[in-house]
Amino acid sequence: MALAQAGTKPAVEYPSTDGEPMAQNTKQYRYITTLQGGLAAMFRDRPDVFV
Repeated sequence: MALAQAGTKPAVEYPSTDGEPMAQNTKQYRYITTLQGGLAAMFRDRPDVFV
């Protein structure tokens, strides 16, 4: 009987930029920053989550 070997997870690469603006207007920017703040608060106790 063959056993599966546990492999290591590949490193996750987070690009620093794609050369595009984050938002196309002030309204989109407000939505993005509000969502980011809410997600950061929701996951603040999770060291395995990056927001």
